[in-house]
Amino acid sequence: MKCAGYRWNLGLPCGVFLLLATLNAAVIPFFEFPDERHHVHYCQFLAREGEVPTMNYACVTDTRTTVRAAFHPPLYYLLASLAMDPSIEDVSPALQWNPRGARAFSEGPSGGWGRFGSLPWRLSALRVLSIFIGIGTVVGCFAFGRTVHPSEPAVAIGMAWVPVCLPQFVSMSAAINNEGLAIALATVATWLAARAAVRRSAGGSFAAGAVFGLSLFAKVSGLAILPAFGLLLASARDGRWRRLIEASLAILLVAGPWFVYNAVAYGDPFGLGSLASSEPPHAAPTPSIASLARGMTVLFCSFYACYGQLAVWLPAVHYLLPTSLALLAAIGFARRAHRLESSLPALPAVALLGIAGLVGSALSYAVRVRAPQGRYLFIGIAYLALAAIAGLLTWCPVPRRTRVVVLAGAAMALLQLGYLVLCVWPAYHR
Repeated sequence: MKCAGYRWNLGLPCGVFLLLATLNAAVIPFFEFPDERHHVHYCQFLAREGEVPTMNYACVTDTRTTVRAAFHPPLYYLLASLAMDPSIEDVSPALQWNPRGARAFSEGPSGGWGRFGSLPWRLSALRVLSIFIGIGTVVGCFAFGRTVHPSEPAVAIGMAWVPVCLPQFVSMSAAINNEGLAIALATVATWLAARAAVRRSAGGSFAAGAVFGLSLFAKVSGLAILPAFGLLLASARDGRWRRLIEASLAILLVAGPWFVYNAVAYGDPFGLGSLASSEPPHAAPTPSIASLARGMTVLFCSFYACYGQLAVWLPAVHYLLPTSLALLAAIGFARRAHRLESSLPALPAVALLGIAGLVGSALSYAVRVRAPQGRYLFIGIAYLALAAIAGLLTWCPVPRRTRVVVLAGAAMALLQLGYLVLCVWPAYHR
């Protein structure tokens, strides 16, 4: 692809993403994204103490030692702590700011932001960092599509538009959290694994494993797509065992020390058991087809669009378009996705395995804490984008595929802009 082609096919979705994410960061106040204040508190602790906080799941209090997000690996927080001033007063993990906001919290920083010095500017810088990390996910999806479908440029272009067209992904990419870094690294690792399987390059599998290990070192939710990552490497026609061993060794070298630290300190290598024990007990719902259907519906709705502290939902009619597109993509993928020329024959199985792992882990979390956390599906956005675009393109005439995906992506982005103006802005600025 020539330089002009990259500017149009990749630069356009990146530019639209930058615009929409910036608007999200400007519209939604600090600490109104899920757990944003806890992530900030973790960064401040690292900047002040120079060490990872101790996992403490006693009642969250306004202290200098309790860090609610301490179970997370420290990669993102090590980077973000560089923007923190240890002399600035701590943001309490119990702090809520935005008395006129969507959830109508009444409390706020006593005396306003003045006592926090330059903290608002530093928080703004971290949100800008998150936005540029999100652009890395868009680029990674594009590169993955180019690698596995080199003769179908519309696949790569459409995959680049998928993150841009998901309002909650754009919204979360404007927040201070470790998810964006984990998602971007997992997407790049998926592309490197596909590249190693296609080109049979020496050391490519090790590089893919190292980047995937960094993703786990940012957030352990990447474990949900580890089987799909392994199958992607194993789909190479030769040297598959060597590639799996190289990638596994790299993952252990990069992320292994954190798991060993947790195992020694807490008896739980991933920290997930400690997290589960800290959550308030919930009565498990009675298993039924109706409860499963409701759980899947809520999971999809919160995956597509949910702003702030799970507070701003779109009117039901707005979900008709993404639901219709999802159904078309599923039918097209099941019936004719194999007709798209691919450099890896096992690609449909890889995509399905990745999606199955994502849905299973997200549903298990939803059942445990009874919360609509569809954003946990984004860690495997490369597999979701691949399946969605491969399914949708089967309905398009071949000569018009590129034009159709660009127009569809631009239309969805324009619709998202309408969401921000008509739904999100009024919710936070009454």
